[in-house]
Amino acid sequence: ERREEEEERKNVLEDHLREAHDALKSAEKKLQDKKDALRDAAAANKAAAESALPQEVISSATTSVGVLTLTAQDLLDRLSQSGAVEKAQENQLGQLEKAVTMVRIPKP
Repeated sequence: ERREEEEERKNVLEDHLREAHDALKSAEKKLQDKKDALRDAAAANKAAAESALPQEVISSATTSVGVLTLTAQDLLDRLSQSGAVEKAQENQLGQLEKAVTMVRIPKP
């Protein structure tokens, strides 16, 4: 009788495991379907946006972004090479030291 109970418990657990596995597979499929739908919608949105704008505008915007990125990087490089960043940090540190000195708490 005990063996039968154990066998039945085992069967019930296997059934629950199978159900959980099936539910997981179903959820994974639904998730993949939603990912696919989002990817398709993003591609459709991009295509619609590209078709709404003349190619010249897209090209010009892409070029402008590239130029701005290079210009910003060039400015950062120049600042770094000139020591301006370090000088500004030193000035800020000096001002902070002055402020701390001026605000010393008097001893009772």
